Amino acid sequence: MVIEEKGIEKKKIDGIKDTTYNFSVKNYNENETSEVDLDYEISIENNSKADLEFILTKDGQVVSLSNNKTNTFTLSNVGKQIHNYILSIKYNNN
Repeated sequence: MVIEEKGIEKKKIDGIKDTTYNFSVKNYNENETSEVDLDYEISIENNSKADLEFILTKDGQVVSLSNNKTNTFTLSNVGKQIHNYILSIKYNNN
């Protein structure tokens, strides 16, 4: 399985041990803050045949997933904002 974040190198998951992946979404870069609100969703694709369970947390709170997809989140253009995520991938060994 591979995790891909736009602009970031793909991350290979070994399929043996449970894995966590930390990432963030922010409305700014080194030079400026977004001029408009940023609406986004997170979609998790499981292209492997492994029986996997995904647990996503945002800023320490569990995020509901429906068909491995979140509802829409918004980062306002008022000031610098960041959403921190942890994706836990658990292997169900049946």
